[in-house]
Amino acid sequence: MNTQLMLMINSWSIAEVIGVASVLSAVGSYWGAPVVALLLFYWRARVGTASAAIAPFRFLVAFAAAMLTAAVAKPLFAFPRPADVLGHELLWVASAPGRLNSFPSGHAVYTAVVVAIVFPLVRWPWKCVLLVLAGAVGWSRVALGAHFPVDVVAGFMLGATWVAVTRRPAEALAVMARRLRERRWPHA
Repeated sequence: MNTQLMLMINSWSIAEVIGVASVLSAVGSYWGAPVVALLLFYWRARVGTASAAIAPFRFLVAFAAAMLTAAVAKPLFAFPRPADVLGHELLWVASAPGRLNSFPSGHAVYTAVVVAIVFPLVRWPWKCVLLVLAGAVGWSRVALGAHFPVDVVAGFMLGATWVAVTRRPAEALAVMARRLRERRWPHA
């Protein structure tokens, strides 16, 4: 079923849609993590709610843990990329055969971490936008031939799990940062 779904999504994607998939894939790239962290620190300073206060710390801790786990899981599971398995059956191939392993999708891990951190900070219309964006990033990885659907689902699960698991350590880090700031700038 994983292979059939992969082939169906990949083959239904027309050239114009692949351009959108490439943009969505770039949006879901973990290279954007420094920008997300800076935006969360800005949001923290501007909004001042309890959720916003710990959000950047939750992001940094969960992102590090999730991406490290994904980096260990890829060679451990050694699932091949779709191009390695399906080759000529794919209409679109974003990653060359033999290029690293595919399980779990790092883009999906990162996207899940971002969505899980930002979700409690925004109101309902934006929550829907976040969920649609996450689904679109996941779809893009399959449409581009970079991942099987199971790679994306596993990535989403891994990222969301690490956000939940690292809540307490991130809160402790936020408290330490606040205390350090109060010591250095007591009247700020």
